[in-house]
Amino acid sequence: MTSFNALYQPWIPVIDRDGGHRELGILETLKKAHELETITDSSPLVEFGIYRLLIAFAIDAFGISEIEKLEELVGRGKFDAKIIEDYVNSVGIERFDLFNAEHPFLQSPLRA
Repeated sequence: MTSFNALYQPWIPVIDRDGGHRELGILETLKKAHELETITDSSPLVEFGIYRLLIAFAIDAFGISEIEKLEELVGRGKFDAKIIEDYVNSVGIERFDLFNAEHPFLQSPLRA
């Protein structure tokens, strides 16, 4: 069966602070966000979409419901990797697989 887990498999185009270009999965992007310069893509719409996805992920993972909590999170300068990992484990790693038969990541499952 085909699998592509967006958490781990590289697909987010980033530039690090040394100017290096590479692709990272969601987890590595968030864990190394403080070491990255930017997310980059030839399409501003793709860039915006990736940032929006990562922001939604972080807001859910860190339980942000008030602007003050968001300010506090940003003020820390980096994400707590343990909180991110706990969140992923509570949701289920399989929920981030693009080809999951029951719950494909950010898609509706195909019906026979």
